[in-house]
Order: sequence, then structure tokens, then C-alpha cells
Amino acid sequence: MALKVDCQPPEAEVKVDGVLRGSCGLLAAKDVILRLTAGNHSLEVSADGYRSFTSQVFARGMLQRLSVNLTVQR
Repeated sequence: MALKVDCQPPEAEVKVDGVLRGSCGLLAAKDVILRLTAGNHSLEVSADGYRSFTSQVFARGMLQRLSVNLTVQR
């Protein structure tokens, strides 16, 4: 299974199952597609000063795209 994460801000970190996979800026610049094993995975996008995004992703045999825009924490 493959997952393409498009996210903002560029400095936000993308973690899958607690493992850092890169920053939003790096993933976008290199057009990175994350390879995942079949089944459920946790996804977290976070950056200082922003509200974190967490989600469960069910990996299946096709490319999935996910867009995340973090909001400023007040």
C-alpha cells in the first residue's frame, strides 16, 4: 500500500506508527510516497505552535492521498 501525504506547514513532522517519516516540506519537495504494510496504521502530523492532526489509516492495495493543513494553536 502506498500513502501520499500533502501537508502544511512545511516544517511539520509526519509520523507513521510513531516513526518519523519526514517533514511536510521534504515529502512534498521529493514527491515522496510512503510505503505501508497492509492493515491499520496511525498517522500524526505535528509542528510547534500548531494543533496536531492524528488519524488511523487502513492500508489496502492502492495509492491513497491525504491532505492535512494544521491550524495555528491559540
